[in-house]
Amino acid sequence: MPIPDPSIPARLDRLADAAWPAEESEILGPWKLRAARGVTQRANSVLTTPPGPAVFHPADDRHIDRLIDLAERFYAQRGLPAHFHISPARFPPDLDDRLAARGYDIVSPAQVWTGDAAEVQRAIGALDSPVVLDAVPTDDWIACAFDNPLATRHVRAQIVGRIPGPAAFASIRDGDTIVAAALAVGADDWTGVFCMATRPTHRRRGHARALIRAIAARGLSGGRRRMYLQVMADNAPAQSLYRAAAFAFAYPFHFRRSPVTSEDGL
Repeated sequence: MPIPDPSIPARLDRLADAAWPAEESEILGPWKLRAARGVTQRANSVLTTPPGPAVFHPADDRHIDRLIDLAERFYAQRGLPAHFHISPARFPPDLDDRLAARGYDIVSPAQVWTGDAAEVQRAIGALDSPVVLDAVPTDDWIACAFDNPLATRHVRAQIVGRIPGPAAFASIRDGDTIVAAALAVGADDWTGVFCMATRPTHRRRGHARALIRAIAARGLSGGRRRMYLQVMADNAPAQSLYRAAAFAFAYPFHFRRSPVTSEDGL
């Protein structure tokens, strides 16, 4: 698919990194090493989008190979496979080929979609599902958003607890129980949508659309006119939902994993 705006990947890669803070981070040349006890690939991978413009010359080949070696050592010391986040903004441009030559596999092909908050509101329209927006995550929100084993749920809860920017933990209840949840993280002119989850017993009731609409409204109230989200490349139902809500494909990304089997989702 063509990328509508070539400047978008670098900007959103950085915003998404800030919205999902790893437990450990370390700058390595133009990259950022991230680790969080192996829970989620985003928090346990090399962000290969540099913080600013980077120029690559053929003479830097050995330098890049050395950086890959150092990144692999960083993860090996933590008992983790090395993962590299690969988007159109990666540095250097041939990094994906370099990693493939080392035997790295592609895992978790995904996409970033963007939308205009006002258009998202109009596309979804008025809904009956009441959405609550909290400034901090409750235990019920965490249990709904992270329906994982307790050990990994605890690490995910710590990740969202480290979010530095304006965040809103959106939820819909059925009685005293949260049955749908989402996370909104604001930065600059953007609101990122994360952790979309609806309990299986309450799906197909419009809860996801209601959460997105409430997040769009919150973003507009804070002067953030644009929205972005991440979705797995093979998740057709989610993509259909986002398309109907006036989101559109912006760019693809994936992870390259060293020849060790271990992964825990986006």
